[in-house]
Amino acid sequence: MTAQRRARAINSIGVWLLSAVLLVWTLLPIYNIIRVSIQEKEEVLSTSVFPIAPSPHAFSVVFHQAYWLLETFWNQMGNSFYIGVVVALLVLAIGSLTSFTISRMRIRSGWMLTNAALLTYVIPMSFLAIPFYGIMGKYGLTNSPLAVIAVEVTFATPYAIFIFHQYGASIPFELDEAARIDGASPPQIFFRIYLPLMAPALVAPCRWHSANSWWATRHPGIT
Repeated sequence: MTAQRRARAINSIGVWLLSAVLLVWTLLPIYNIIRVSIQEKEEVLSTSVFPIAPSPHAFSVVFHQAYWLLETFWNQMGNSFYIGVVVALLVLAIGSLTSFTISRMRIRSGWMLTNAALLTYVIPMSFLAIPFYGIMGKYGLTNSPLAVIAVEVTFATPYAIFIFHQYGASIPFELDEAARIDGASPPQIFFRIYLPLMAPALVAPCRWHSANSWWATRHPGIT
C-alpha cells in the first residue's frame, strides 16, 4: 500500500507540475500583451518584466482615435465584427444543410459532392485573386464587405461540409426513421434531431472561420 501511495503521490505531483508549466506557457503571452499595452512607446523595448510606469494612455488613444493610423478604428472594428459573424453564420447554415442532405436524405452519389467541394483547396487562393476581383467588379461589389463575405464563405464552406459530413455519420439513422414514423418532416428532423446532435461539431468550424475572417487581410485588399 505504501508503494502504491508513493506512486500516486509522485504521479499527482507530476501532473500538478506539468499543469503549472502549461498554465504559465499559456498565460505568459497574454501577460506580455497586457504589459505592453500599459507602457509608453519608449518603454516597449525595455527588458523589464514589470511595467516601469503603467499608463492607460494607449487605450485612450485607441478609444478616441487620436492617431492617424486609428482614424477609422471603430469603423474597421465594426466591419470585422460584421464580416466575421455573417461568414460564420452562412458557413454553418450551408455546411449543415449540405451535410444533412448528403448523409441523411441518402442522395445517390452524394459523396461526390463532398469530394468535389474539397477539390477547391487544390487551387491556391492567390491564383483566384484576379478572377474574383473581375467577378466582383462585374457585380459592382468592389470595395464592399459583401465581396469579402462572398470570398470567405466560398473558401470556408468545403471544410465545413467535410467536418459536418464526417461527424453526422456517427448519428444513428434509427433516430431519423423513428421521427419519420411519428410523422416528422425533413425540416423537423433537421432542426429537432440533426442540428442539436451536431452542436459539438458546429463549434470548431464556427470558431475557426469567424476568427479567420476577422484577421483576414488578403481578401479585403483584393476586393
